[in-house]
Amino acid sequence: ELKRPGLDFLRQQGVDISKFVVEVTTTIRTETQKVSIATRSTKISDDAKVLVEKAVALKEAREQVRELQVRHDDLQNRLAAMRSEMDQLGIEFGRVSTELARAKAVTNDPDLLDAEQEIARIRAMLGGPL
Repeated sequence: ELKRPGLDFLRQQGVDISKFVVEVTTTIRTETQKVSIATRSTKISDDAKVLVEKAVALKEAREQVRELQVRHDDLQNRLAAMRSEMDQLGIEFGRVSTELARAKAVTNDPDLLDAEQEIARIRAMLGGPL
């Protein structure tokens, strides 16, 4: 049996020590469980906040990717249009060059030499033959 001055006082007050120990132990366990549950709840809540923040960041990143994809597609379309225009320009240059060669074969007009030099200059400026 337990012998402590506080227990003697409780015995003198008519407290059943066995019941008292059971009640105190039960209360301690209950309160410990409450604290444990509260701690877990706080941890879960903190984890949930982090997950929400990550989800928001992911959503924003997806929106940025969509915007970039739209811009990329637009640039691809523009590039395709420019290439088409360059192809058309090349065809036109070819036609003009052919006509110029025919005209030079027939005449020695100095204006034809100027036109030939102008075509060469434009081709060089555009980065090569068209």
